[in-house]
This record gives sequence, structure tokens and C-alpha cells, in this order.
Amino acid sequence: MKSSVIALLAIGLIGSGVSGGLLATQYGPVLKGDEGIWWTPDSSPLSLDETASAFRLYIDNTSLQAHMQNGSLTGLGREGLAFHVEPKDVAVLVNNWPSVRAAFLQSALYSAFALGASLSCLLIGIVAAFRGAGQARSQARRLR
Repeated sequence: MKSSVIALLAIGLIGSGVSGGLLATQYGPVLKGDEGIWWTPDSSPLSLDETASAFRLYIDNTSLQAHMQNGSLTGLGREGLAFHVEPKDVAVLVNNWPSVRAAFLQSALYSAFALGASLSCLLIGIVAAFRGAGQARSQARRLR
């Protein structure tokens, strides 16, 4: 067997194992990850302004921010007294799972590419090895 065929087989075998393992560890959390652990911590909630690009909340076809600016939103305090809701009264917790999942998938993309290249080397090496073995047999038959 030629050294180039052996090299292709070695690259294919080693690369498939390594990149396949990396792909499994990077893609596994996307499939089986706990979506509930990626929330903004309770100790550091975000303001409405900080989350304005992520979502908008509407009450009766008017945004929550507009209700607070107009003073048309009231709440009931712990003492039972009504008060106008202001931006400082509103805290937001955001689930960051979509951005974390996107980061996992982005890193898994490189491993998937490496796995594809390794499997291609392995397949080319196997085909070349069998083709070379077939040619060697036909030459041996001709010599007889």
C-alpha cells in the first residue's frame, strides 16, 4: 500500500475520532441542555431600557414604556395603596438560552466541518486501498 493511502487512512481515522468527539461535546448541550439555567440572575435584573432590543410588552395596544410615561399604569402596593408604575418599579429577567445555544452551534460548526473532512479522507483512503489491492491481484494473475 502506498504511503499516501496510509496517510489518508490515518488522517481519516484519527480525525474522525477527534472531531467526532468534539462535535458530540459541543452539539450535545444543544440537544439535551437545560434551558432553565440561563436566566438573568435574580440579584441583578435588567431595566426595560436594557431589554428594549429583545422584546416589547404591550398593554391594550400601547407599549409598557408609553404607559409609564403617560402615568396610565397603576399598581397596588404591599400596603394596599395604588401608585403610578415608573420604570424603576419594573425589573426584567431574560432567558439567555437562545444566545448560548447559538454560541454552542457556532463552535460545533467547526467540528462538523473537520469531521466531514476527516470522513472524506477516510473514504478516499478506503477506496484507494481497495482499488490498489484489486490492481495488485490482477497483476499477480497476469504473471501466473
